[in-house]
Amino acid sequence: MGWAIAGGVNREREGRGISCNLTNLSKLINKFWEIEEIDAKASFSSEDSLCEEHYVENTTRDDAGRYIVRLPFRHADKDFGDSRSQALRRFYSLQRRLNSDPILKEEYAVVMKEYTDLGHMSLCHDDSTNGYHMPQHAVVKASSSTTKVRVVFDAMAKSSKGFSLNDALMVGPVIQNKIFGHLLHF
Repeated sequence: MGWAIAGGVNREREGRGISCNLTNLSKLINKFWEIEEIDAKASFSSEDSLCEEHYVENTTRDDAGRYIVRLPFRHADKDFGDSRSQALRRFYSLQRRLNSDPILKEEYAVVMKEYTDLGHMSLCHDDSTNGYHMPQHAVVKASSSTTKVRVVFDAMAKSSKGFSLNDALMVGPVIQNKIFGHLLHF
């Protein structure tokens, strides 16, 4: 249904004239929103497309319902060089910090044990295995009610060849809408 708009026209004329216009407001509003619509189809770079393909092909779920995803490396060659010596140096520094604060050391050990119990990490018995050794450190947030100590892993740490784990991984496309789009939809 449209809206009817009626009213008087030029009164200076000798006769009285009435004008009536009928318009379909819903079609006009639909047309307005079609013109103002933000393009929902994002254009991905070739690396973004490869990364998305990688996740589609390599994402599985285990019996517990957890997702298992392989890391999306840019290249098949994953020779980082030596990252173990730097990771050990930073670990020894962390150990000195933990030894000077017994409460932090205990909380850090609890977090690391939880990682082991959940299967997020395991002990590596073979030091000769090639790979990337990721340094970690403790972050303390005393105001937190749930986790006062978090372990943060540094995937930006460079190896002897100048590469980090983050350098070797594809980032993938941004899948969230921009704030501007959210505001327009609101």
